[in-house]
Amino acid sequence: MPPFHASQTCAACSRADPQSRKGCGRLFACAHCGHEDDADHNASVEIEARARQGGTSHALRAMGEGGSVNNSTRRHPLVPESRPPAEADA
Repeated sequence: MPPFHASQTCAACSRADPQSRKGCGRLFACAHCGHEDDADHNASVEIEARARQGGTSHALRAMGEGGSVNNSTRRHPLVPESRPPAEADA
């Protein structure tokens, strides 16, 4: 999943703004909604959200399509549980 602007995109409101990462420090502070988080954690949540949405671009999210998640992959496995093969009709 391309991390384009993930370090500048808020995992809470999905707005991308370079002002949210002043000085490239460890703190992410959204210039729009005020959400604060560790910069790496915020970016990882944003990248996970993109992966779950099949790579929805920032431009589509800005138009109201898609959005971010605020959860962990540990709660929802990325690979669905396998099912036994269906029995063939004889």
